[in-house]
This record gives sequence, structure tokens and C-alpha cells, in this order.
Amino acid sequence: MINAKDIQHTQSSPGGGNLNSAGRRWWVAALWALVSPPTAFLYVGLAGWAYAGYILTGVWLVFCLTAGFETRVYGLLAMSGLLLFYSTIPVLVALARKRHYRVRKCNHVRWYLTTLVISLLGAVFMHLTHERIIGLTSHTIASSSMANTLLPGDYILIDTRAYDRDAPQHDDLVVFLSPRDHKTVMVKRVVGLPGDTVKMQYKLLYINGKMTNPPRTATYTDPDRIFPAEMSPRDNFGPVILKSHEYFMLGDSRDISRDSRFWGPVPRKMIKGQAKIVYYSREGLVTRLERIWLRLD
Repeated sequence: MINAKDIQHTQSSPGGGNLNSAGRRWWVAALWALVSPPTAFLYVGLAGWAYAGYILTGVWLVFCLTAGFETRVYGLLAMSGLLLFYSTIPVLVALARKRHYRVRKCNHVRWYLTTLVISLLGAVFMHLTHERIIGLTSHTIASSSMANTLLPGDYILIDTRAYDRDAPQHDDLVVFLSPRDHKTVMVKRVVGLPGDTVKMQYKLLYINGKMTNPPRTATYTDPDRIFPAEMSPRDNFGPVILKSHEYFMLGDSRDISRDSRFWGPVPRKMIKGQAKIVYYSREGLVTRLERIWLRLD
């Protein structure tokens, strides 16, 4: 941590003049950069860069509120790279000023505390609102219920603002909280919309009386066995009429998925977003290169 001696070297004299300091310590600048990059800029005497950091953050948040999904993704990647570059500048400046440095007004403790508080409050705000403002979050697939669309070990990006204006549609891959415990995050495919009549007979899905073809990625691990409805809702189910706020979800691995056939429709308020991209995938310790940045449909 930064000791009292380091802070003392950065204070102005009571008469308003500047005190000569032995220099800036690169490791102090690095610690500040980890906690609050704008504070690190104050430490090395670049107050304008600290203000620029806050302004850039505000511009980026406005950009996130107005941009589409893929633009937000690339904007997040660009911002991450820019933040890394931004955070290294104070360390480099401290190395250049390690021997001689004349303290400035921005080196007063009160300005350090002000920028630190602003940075910490900003971090808390971003943590609490990132799904609404940035509109992106991630999830790791742990089961085979969506094979072959999603595999265990897939890491997916979710557009949490996908349904701000538009309602979920047939065949969307949606992310929602389990209706059973309201905590478990699940990913399934929408097959029934509000007002639809959903029925499954001999593994075939009927929507409003018409048989629908399963998606091309659907799999059946037990195609020759048909369970009667009295034994299991897996192969024979319904009909069920969905209410105005309900959606019927099925997994693409139809014979092993536990979905709306077993625990009922999903209320609209439980839907958190739409699965968009597999940004990374692995099986054990082996990376599945062919699935990286796979767009989902």
C-alpha cells in the first residue's frame, strides 16, 4: 500500500508554493492504476489525463446505450484495450520522473481521495447496472440439454437488451431464470409464444394444431422409445394454452432436456436476454477452436 511518506512528498506547501520531491515511484503509480487510474495520473502530475478518463467513460456509456449488439461487443473490446493502455501511462511517466519531480496542486491528498471515491462509486454503479447500460453478460454452458447448438464448456455472450423493444420470437435462444427456484440460469429455445396452443405427440411438436419441424441442430438420443404421457411428459404432452405473459421452452437435445414439458411455461419477467455468440469453448483443457466466435441461431 501507499505509505504516509509517499503522500507527504506530494503535498503543497502552506504558503502556496511547490515543494521539490525526490521523484515519483513507479510501483506507487502502478498500485494507483490498479485501484483508480485517474488517481494514478494525479500522482504523476497529469491532471488533464484524469479528467479525460472520466469524460471518455461517460462517452462510452452513452455509446453503449445507443449501439446495437455487435457494435457494443466490439466497443467493449476496444474499451478494454484502451483502458489497459490508459492504465500503463502513469507507470511510464513515473519511470521518467523517478529522480526529479515538482509537486503540483493536484498532488494534494484531498484530490487523491476525491478521484478514488469517484472511481469506486463508478465501479459499483457499473457492477449494478451493466446488464441494462452495457447490455452484455456471459454464461457458461454446463449441460448437454442444448446439444448440438450449445455444448458443455461453451462460453456465451448474452444480449440483455435484446427484448427491450421486441418480444421473444419462435426459435429464439433465450436466457432466463428457472421458474422453479428463480436463481438457476438456463438457456432454451422458444417454441411457444403467448396465446399459442402447444402439444407434443410421439416426440412431434404441434403449435396451434400444426406440426413444426425441429431445428436442424435438434438431437434425439433415444429415438426409438416413446414414453406415454402417464409415465413422462417427454414424448407426449399437452395441449397447453399459453397465457399472455408465458413462453414455452424446449432444449434442442429433446430426449434429455428438462424444460417447459416438465416445469411449465416461463413468465416473461424471468427472461433475461438472448444468447448470441459462443466467444470461447473448451472440452476439458482442450480449446475447441472451431466454435470460437460462433454466432447462434
